[in-house]
Amino acid sequence: MKRLLMIVGVLCPLLAFAGMPTGNLVPRDIIERSEERPTGKDSVSMLLVTLTDKAGTKRQRGLLWYHLAGEQGDLDLQKFFYPRSIRNIATFNEEVRGAEDLQYLYLPAASRVRRVSSKHQTWVGSDLIYEDLQKINLEDWTFSYVEQASEEGFAVHVVDCQAKPSSNSAYAKRRYYIRADGSYFPSRIDFFDAAGQLIKQVRRTDVQAYGSALYERFVQVNDLRNGHQTLMERRWVRVDTGLPASLVTVRQMEKGIEHFADPADVQRLVSDETSRMVE
Repeated sequence: MKRLLMIVGVLCPLLAFAGMPTGNLVPRDIIERSEERPTGKDSVSMLLVTLTDKAGTKRQRGLLWYHLAGEQGDLDLQKFFYPRSIRNIATFNEEVRGAEDLQYLYLPAASRVRRVSSKHQTWVGSDLIYEDLQKINLEDWTFSYVEQASEEGFAVHVVDCQAKPSSNSAYAKRRYYIRADGSYFPSRIDFFDAAGQLIKQVRRTDVQAYGSALYERFVQVNDLRNGHQTLMERRWVRVDTGLPASLVTVRQMEKGIEHFADPADVQRLVSDETSRMVE
């Protein structure tokens, strides 16, 4: 899963970058280490999402994001609590190593869970698509090392990922800016179409450590085709709390947000956040 999330320690990046050998860097390995970076055994986050159109009109979303790491692959459940029009909508990503992830959508109005038929679909009206929530399948891409550069004050590896015809990706190419400090945190990803035009950009900022994992506070997504922007702010995150596996399942998607009980104070936190938001 390509999460809007996560990652490992940040120490003296420029010094690490200056002393780093460049002759034996394997671009595929850099991407793989970035995709498999530590995110904790489990985590729970609250995210505030602000959608801004070309005219500057803003809309807000509020959701809980439950993450559970597993030997067979990671599981991620997103449960929306704001606004009322999308309250209790849920999405779910089940990582399938070496194959396409399984993705699901729960719509309260239909009272049923359905498989997401195309990873090219927009994710709950944002500038992300379902493909953006998946980890990259390494077998579907070819990799090339572009350069060493600086991004957000950190030394980074710049790696291009070119889509193979078998990938069925919405993008012809992705360009990753991955920290060279040993954390392999992806600070930025540029997305290109078949004509080589930059069509979307994702930036992750204000990264904070939680044990061996790093989580960004902000994710900014700009769709350059329509001038739309999605800004995700992580209001809080709790890592390695012993999250029960029963809370990160397809079945859990169908439960109303009022029945979510992890963490113990989640109902108060949802209520407090909702009271600050204006429909």
